[in-house]
Amino acid sequence: MADDNSTDSAVFKDAKILNISEVNLVFEKYLEHMRQRDPEYQTNALMEKSMEYAKHFCTSRNKDALQKMRELLAQHHFTEQELGLMTNLQPMTPDEVFKLIPSLDDRPFLAVIPILAMNFHVQDESRFSGNDIQRIIAELAQYSEVK
Repeated sequence: MADDNSTDSAVFKDAKILNISEVNLVFEKYLEHMRQRDPEYQTNALMEKSMEYAKHFCTSRNKDALQKMRELLAQHHFTEQELGLMTNLQPMTPDEVFKLIPSLDDRPFLAVIPILAMNFHVQDESRFSGNDIQRIIAELAQYSEVK
């Protein structure tokens, strides 16, 4: 008997993470398509609530802006998960970024065990400095419709 967890992992292996604004665009296209086929099409309650949520929390309805946000974060080697978190949460400061997305601060053990860093001569360098993150936040804000 195959392991269900390995099957689930294989299904999502190459999946892209969508941010809530991209989900909103998918919902809008879906609804448009369904209403072209049947002008009286009505969504079910679950779909309606999901669409309301996506519409309420989306940060941009501009497909080009969303693509530019994705490209910007990809240029900085953000993982899919980091990209989704960064675009959905829209942190305002480097401190928020490092607290909400710990993988972007790859030296968390230095704060917990500083003696270890001293003894092993660990470089106190992260993937991103606070200034790097602040520049990325500023660039992302250019594409957001939420101010």
